[in-house]
Amino acid sequence: MSTARSYDEKELLQQVAAGSEQAFGELIARHAGLLHAFLLKLTRDPAQSDELVQDTFLKIWMAREWLGQVQHFRAYLFTISRNLAVNLLRKSVRERLRHTQWAAELQPEPDENPDAWKWKLFDEAVGQLPPRQQKVWIMARREGKKYQQIAEELGLSRETVKKYLQFASVAINRYISDHPEMYALFIIALAEL
Repeated sequence: MSTARSYDEKELLQQVAAGSEQAFGELIARHAGLLHAFLLKLTRDPAQSDELVQDTFLKIWMAREWLGQVQHFRAYLFTISRNLAVNLLRKSVRERLRHTQWAAELQPEPDENPDAWKWKLFDEAVGQLPPRQQKVWIMARREGKKYQQIAEELGLSRETVKKYLQFASVAINRYISDHPEMYALFIIALAEL
């Protein structure tokens, strides 16, 4: 009986290699359940396992011309799926590490205000401004001084102060939008105010 099944499988692989979508559907029907169970043991996530089953069969379909040369299809199938699962798990670990590092960078120092992390990106953006723009921006936005008062203190015209603030706002917005990993948190922080 196993000889007949083995022959059926070889014939099926030949048909898939020739481009038969019906044969490919049969191949999926024969192996998808077992493959899903295998991947579920690796990932412990049914949704990820479903996705990996699809990715595995997609990869097989994309390289179907070589199926006629495959001697042990089940080993071939499980090797592809295991490699995809390992890559997915590695990516997940890298993302978690990145998230952990990112969260650690956002944590305030013990003597800092607990909400200080929310303004970290904003402060970095202000720190990137040219010295005069930075000074004008801090005096206007943080110290609440009027344009005329800033102009008098710095020996500038009121219009120059206004232009510096416009340039600073554009530069700050650009800096924040260039850091999408922090931008979402910044927007959330602003919404909480």
